Amino acid sequence: MIRDWNGRDIPSATSKGGVIVFVDPLDNLISTNIHPWPTHEVIKKHDQNSRLSDFDDENRVLATKKLGYSCYLQSINSEDALTWSVFGTVSYHDAQTKTVWVNDFFNLLGLSNCSPKHPSIFLWRRFPHAETLVPGGSEVDFGIITEDTILFGEAKWKSGLDTKQGINKDKDQIQMRAEFLEKYIQKISPNTKNKIVLYLTLSGEPYPHLDSCPNVLIKNCKWDDVCDLKSHPLSEEVKLYLMWKKQHSG
Repeated sequence: MIRDWNGRDIPSATSKGGVIVFVDPLDNLISTNIHPWPTHEVIKKHDQNSRLSDFDDENRVLATKKLGYSCYLQSINSEDALTWSVFGTVSYHDAQTKTVWVNDFFNLLGLSNCSPKHPSIFLWRRFPHAETLVPGGSEVDFGIITEDTILFGEAKWKSGLDTKQGINKDKDQIQMRAEFLEKYIQKISPNTKNKIVLYLTLSGEPYPHLDSCPNVLIKNCKWDDVCDLKSHPLSEEVKLYLMWKKQHSG
């Protein structure tokens, strides 16, 4: 049992390595004023993982009690849980709320030339592969599209970048997203003037290959700054959630 960011006791298990997982994956997510709940994005993330060997017998029973299997969304270290709780929640609010928040988010990133008008905020979409154009390329964690801007976000918490992507396994996740935007987005969407890839991490560490795609702007940012935006419709809960996650993550 663990107390969540709102002071509610929720059932949990612990792996052999000391990582907290929740019996119900939904207990790991902000859901305030989100209807219907769970959303299709959240349902999508209930795929089975292969980590049951990480638990002793007692905790394995707890970890599978709700679903009959375990999924990554149960883990306190889940990047997807954090991504939903910040970007997913704002995406389900009205257009004016989203526009104000996107404007503040762009300003946080130094993107004052990017219009926040008519924003679409999405999670966990796959675009064509940057090198082959086959469907089902690597998953974009979150994205924002406005009348003149497209931003792809790569969200990290405790893990690092996957550096073995692409045909020859010699590119990382940021490079693959930037390459797709550089090669194809102007042909697909001629009104898109601004092409951005955001590397979002706990520390705000800079991305090391900023010149890999000259026509795509690569930015970095840390979770604390994003979660501190007061225009988020659940701003106080988001800040509590981030503090809770940092306190309990292993």
